[in-house]
Amino acid sequence: MRGTWGAAPVEGLEPRDGDHVIEKMRMNGFYDTRLDTLLRGLGAATIVITGAWTNMSIEHTARHGADAGYEVLVVSDGTSTTGEEWQNAALNYAMTNVARVITTDEMVRALTAGAG
Repeated sequence: MRGTWGAAPVEGLEPRDGDHVIEKMRMNGFYDTRLDTLLRGLGAATIVITGAWTNMSIEHTARHGADAGYEVLVVSDGTSTTGEEWQNAALNYAMTNVARVITTDEMVRALTAGAG
């Protein structure tokens, strides 16, 4: 709910000047938001997903992103859910053919290689 602790950004990840903020009201980050329009306007081809509820919000957003033609990367140790069984099911089964599951270290290496 707007204005509550659950809607607030995690400490240290508050938006900065020039950041794009998408308010998400459903499990799927694309559903009824301007996310796709923004990404296409920026020329994005790849999306990197982190956050909570791997087996719900992350999965729904990843599936929509893949259907929309994006390369989808899900950062396994940058996601969480209610328990290890659901986390495993989401990352190792549900994401098959939808997203590439990577670790934070793999993401950092890829970004570092791309910057050099």
